[in-house]
Amino acid sequence: MASCTGMKFFSVNTSVVVIGINSGLFPATRAVASGYYTGGLTGRAASTLAAIVGADGNITIYLADGTFQTAGSGSVDATGGFTVNTASGARFTGKADPTTGFLTGSLSGANGGAFTAATASGLSFSDGFLRNLSTRGQVGTGNNILIAGFVVGGTLPKQILIRAIGPTLGSFGLTGVLADPQLQIFNSSSALVVANNNWGGAGDVINASSQVGAFPLAANSLDAVVLASLAPGAYTAQVSGVGGTTGVALVELYDVDTLSPFSSQKVMNVATRGVVGTDQGQLIAGFVVSGNTPKKVLVRAVGPTLAAAPFNVAGVLADPLLRIVRADNVVVRENDSWESGNDAGLVNEAAVKVGAFPLAAGSKDAAILINLPPGTYSAQVTGSGTTTGVALIEVYEVP
Repeated sequence: MASCTGMKFFSVNTSVVVIGINSGLFPATRAVASGYYTGGLTGRAASTLAAIVGADGNITIYLADGTFQTAGSGSVDATGGFTVNTASGARFTGKADPTTGFLTGSLSGANGGAFTAATASGLSFSDGFLRNLSTRGQVGTGNNILIAGFVVGGTLPKQILIRAIGPTLGSFGLTGVLADPQLQIFNSSSALVVANNNWGGAGDVINASSQVGAFPLAANSLDAVVLASLAPGAYTAQVSGVGGTTGVALVELYDVDTLSPFSSQKVMNVATRGVVGTDQGQLIAGFVVSGNTPKKVLVRAVGPTLAAAPFNVAGVLADPLLRIVRADNVVVRENDSWESGNDAGLVNEAAVKVGAFPLAAGSKDAAILINLPPGTYSAQVTGSGTTTGVALIEVYEVP
């Protein structure tokens, strides 16, 4: 699959790294990526891995996959490397990397495999932002158009570039693209703020696109773009096809303003509802974690909960599968059911902090709470097996 804006999130497929505080209690030469890590075995979304790395270099690690459970404790070396033997005779080998912020490795034995985890606990103290928020999905008709919700934080208006890309996606090798998208921006009162059908090669749009690193559009393309100053608040960007046409489209949100570290004047979250199909019809949210330190994010793929009140959405995706993938196509985390492979209490706590609606207990909605180091990521939603339906992909910055 193709890439855009350097994000490379078309490929199918944060950890507050708490460095051991050098107060004289621990050796200054040890760079310990301490924290509470959660994750799972690669390719086994229902598995659960939990690890606690202490600032003193001790590690305790536990893994469950179905009826199989194993655990052990040991220590990490000066680079974060560890080898931990378990009572069951298996062996954890890996690294809690203070540079990347991830705990990776493998478990030996018939029930083992490669694993990846990242810290989910603690406060997020990040100088960066979620940038270049994008979602690619299938645009249908009626209630099945592509709808991206986002929040402008702070107290001052913000310059936002919003693009609905259809025909230009064909140059990236995608098929079945939306031939003529139209874009409408609504505020929280459902009032139309601004709209566009064909962008027409406007000079201010070209300048803003270049500034944020968005890929160029042909002046005569039928893609839709708006450049607007938006007051703080919640908005939706709705993408539909002219004349009721359907196809794959990409909706992009760019913060054009220059941001100061730790500023509250930012685009904070994005949530996009669309139809999840198969192959190129999956729902993919791309985002960039900027800055120099990891950022905590809550990513959710909601299907079953949408069917219940107060949403009452028909034709939902019954069992969404969520993956977070780095720009190098490495699967960072994956989840099938939100209460498996996570600390459900921490997920619920994060949802309250960001103002997200609660997920039903026992539901098959998927969620990942994770601290992600600076970089480019995609959150990819598919259905279990080859199932399809309406789903919501959400990416929240967690304070």
